[in-house]
Amino acid sequence: MNILGLQGNFGRPEHDADAVILQDSALVAAIEEERLIRYKCAFGLMPDRAVRYCLKRANISMKDVDVLAFPRTTWFGHEEKLNPYCEFNFGARPKRIEFVSHHLAHASSAYYYSGFKNSLILTIDMTGDGISTSVFRGNGIDIKLIDEIAFPNSLGLFMALITQYLGFRCCEDEGKVMGLATHGSPNIDMSRILKITEDGYEFNPESVHKDVWKRYPEFVTRQQPWFSDLFEKVLPKRRLPTEEINDDHKNIAASAQKAVEDAVFKLIQKYKADGDEYLCLAGGVAQNSVLNGKIVSSGLFKKVYVAAVVGDAGGTLGAATYVQVKSGLKVGDMNNAYLGTDYSNDFIKEYLDKNRVAYTSPINIANKISGDLEDGKIVALFQGRMEFGPRALGNRSLLANPKIDGMKYKVNIIKNREQFRPFAPSILHEHGKDLIKSYQDSPFMSLTLEATDLGYEMLKEATHVDKTARLQSVYEGSGRYREIIESFYSKTGIPGVLNTSLNVGGQPIVESPDQAVALFYSTNVDTLVLDDFVLTK
Repeated sequence: MNILGLQGNFGRPEHDADAVILQDSALVAAIEEERLIRYKCAFGLMPDRAVRYCLKRANISMKDVDVLAFPRTTWFGHEEKLNPYCEFNFGARPKRIEFVSHHLAHASSAYYYSGFKNSLILTIDMTGDGISTSVFRGNGIDIKLIDEIAFPNSLGLFMALITQYLGFRCCEDEGKVMGLATHGSPNIDMSRILKITEDGYEFNPESVHKDVWKRYPEFVTRQQPWFSDLFEKVLPKRRLPTEEINDDHKNIAASAQKAVEDAVFKLIQKYKADGDEYLCLAGGVAQNSVLNGKIVSSGLFKKVYVAAVVGDAGGTLGAATYVQVKSGLKVGDMNNAYLGTDYSNDFIKEYLDKNRVAYTSPINIANKISGDLEDGKIVALFQGRMEFGPRALGNRSLLANPKIDGMKYKVNIIKNREQFRPFAPSILHEHGKDLIKSYQDSPFMSLTLEATDLGYEMLKEATHVDKTARLQSVYEGSGRYREIIESFYSKTGIPGVLNTSLNVGGQPIVESPDQAVALFYSTNVDTLVLDDFVLTK
């Protein structure tokens, strides 16, 4: 059975257009449109190129698609548009279209890949099908809706407004606010905007600009403010995008972060039943790895599973997986997120030779890379299939030595990022408890947890100012990336490396060899690895 999941929009400025293909129980491919068109978040587009890639990877055409799964149920007119869209762009219609509610799709993207036999499930975002928060309970193959909170009573909307008020891009830069929060104090009363109640939260709709829904595209494309005058009455003066960040901005971020954490813990307190040992998280708010880490550290659950891709792109996977389950098929494992494009060594060699780019082909590339890292060099790693989702997990990554002072500053300069933003350590899983307090494995960089004294000593440049780290656990059998870290450990005694995505600020993660080479020669990266080929300066 061929199940194609896709997400996008006809003319509305929605974000994260992507496509996923499942064949029987196998997750064959998944990719965001932004990687292929180089337009971050692919606002307002359908995933034309992503669909073509998925069909090609599965060696099928659109006429072979048994079900097209779409993660919305309330977008009127889409049923009439999707078939003509498929016929025009791909030469045929799918045999059937299945619409899956937005939050059920999010829940499916977490629960069915968690390995849990039963679980409480929270999905929290700005909005989807008119809902901003949903509570489900998974039992066996069934997911049952327990409760939901309607938009605009929305934690995701709250964080989008805060993000824009602080001079960043809403629906894109909320992670910057999370990073900035650690530098501030949560000393600002947010209750006139987001009130924490005994069983959750109440967002004040008067916080939203009165014309947002009249001129929606202008607001989503950042031509107008989303926030109302209430923000300026309640909070210190807003930050313009080019202004220096001051203590007021840091404190706004810290206060907003605490408000969201308090709200989510109130939801957990309300819905966690006796016997609930497991929790699944999905939806855009679950990109807040600090929040996720605090849930883990609270000890309220035996284990917490955060969806590999928590945002709307992950909802596409969830919709396809929900159809898969309801069709009686087993869900395959998702041990990694390497589901995107790759390039053969023959293709890369031909490209390098054609463009007269000098390279070497070391017999032991892991040894070469670990040696460069030991020497303080910054390495761009391009290998295998590209990651699906927002995190670089070793196939499209920038790597550095996490113990050398000043390395964080150097890498931020290369990436043209704000210096307040932290990086992540990729660590050997078996060393996790030595390096991280309340350690739980985190293969998709979903958790920020406090480092131990040893962890901070070893990974200092990959930790934040409060000695926390958004970690990636790297297991045995994880291919060359694992070999690089093992080799680095054997040379230095450090069981981890600093890892960040292979891109510069404002651009999608590098997808192709030519993009990697362009980044290499336009920045201060010292070494570029293109699968079996190594470029140096």
